[in-house]
Amino acid sequence: MRLQIIRLQNTKVGPVNCAFLYDPLFVEARQKSYVLEWGRQPTNQNIEKYISQHKGVDLVFHVFTYPVNENSWFYIGAHNWSVVQITDFWHPLERKSRRKIIQKLCNRSHGEVDETEMGRLLDSGELKQFCVELTAVADASITYNFAARVLGRQSSVHGETRRERRAEGVME
Repeated sequence: MRLQIIRLQNTKVGPVNCAFLYDPLFVEARQKSYVLEWGRQPTNQNIEKYISQHKGVDLVFHVFTYPVNENSWFYIGAHNWSVVQITDFWHPLERKSRRKIIQKLCNRSHGEVDETEMGRLLDSGELKQFCVELTAVADASITYNFAARVLGRQSSVHGETRRERRAEGVME
């Protein structure tokens, strides 16, 4: 998981956690949103610890995502994060979906792991599923105030199109 969490101290809404996800794999299931990843167990444990350390300071994360095909950062709102164990997504996936995930994971390895090897690592369970459940905070004004006062957005994030949600001033 390409994740960076930073604590901004001096914002117009007070101190906040900001989580930046580079090219994440989102899964929507049963009215829940998840960020899904696969990695070796020690790597997954380190990511869980990293998230937990920041949750110890503030439970809310202002989430930004960078889908590589969009070539921009997007603010998707204030969320609570929970590392969860969910049903294995890999084995029931159709061939086309598996191929897309394998390609994404291979791209992240910068050519160190080819598609055949990545498929083997996933099929054998050497790479373990890692999942973060994202739950929008109940008070939508937290998202709105951050967007308006910190990012300079004047309208509700929920009413904007994806292009309009681009985060101005965020380094790409």
